[in-house]
Amino acid sequence: MKTKVSQVLISNIKSFRNLAMFLDEQYPKLTLKQVASEVGMSEKSLADIKRGKFPPKKLQNILKSYVERNFGFTYEQLSSESTRIEAKRLSFDTSTKHKFTKVIYPGTFDPVTYGHLDIITRAVDLFDEVVVTVAVNPTKKPLFTTEERVKLLKDSLKEYKKVKVDSFNGLVVEHAKHVGATGIIRGLRQISDFEFEFQMALMNRKLAGDITTIFLMPHEKYTYLNSTVIRNLASLHADVGDFVPPNVHEALKKKFQN
Repeated sequence: MKTKVSQVLISNIKSFRNLAMFLDEQYPKLTLKQVASEVGMSEKSLADIKRGKFPPKKLQNILKSYVERNFGFTYEQLSSESTRIEAKRLSFDTSTKHKFTKVIYPGTFDPVTYGHLDIITRAVDLFDEVVVTVAVNPTKKPLFTTEERVKLLKDSLKEYKKVKVDSFNGLVVEHAKHVGATGIIRGLRQISDFEFEFQMALMNRKLAGDITTIFLMPHEKYTYLNSTVIRNLASLHADVGDFVPPNVHEALKKKFQN
């Protein structure tokens, strides 16, 4: 059952995400802090949004007033307008059957969790091909090697006919171009994820304007789930079977069997 705070947070995420997506199109250099300033919100209000303590109705009234005052259409039209803009940038017509599209979903996946699989499932429903790509980061010391993570992903995704798994070392946008992808999938679990992802999306657009970042939200039951938490729990011999696929669960137990 959702707590009151999580309900407020989820509602605010949806409202703020829609506005930020639209402002990103209008003013591509805005940061999340500047977005708050643009709509007349204080830094304290932004902090309250991140903590899930900002009343959703109050936020929506602020957003409604801003959108109607500056863009000439109602807030209720904002989501569909954003969808139309994103669809156009992904080069498919929402009024007809869309053209072939390929996206990549990059990450360290150390290890892959049910939260990751939820995002992949949502991407598969939207696009013709999804390339799940394991990032090789020399500054990190992963629990599983690149080869192990690729295998764990392939085994976890073997029933997904539209999904391929690979790895890369370098810029995400360059790898997207290499595999012929038109977009980069990123998962947003909570509002704190958005500020970092928003900045990265703008940087990637600067590097490759023809590659679009698409944000997807997992089911709320996965909003607290991340690979770091899973590794820490597994290292203490906690049962993480509810959070990761069976093959990953077994691999974790082997890593920490001593």
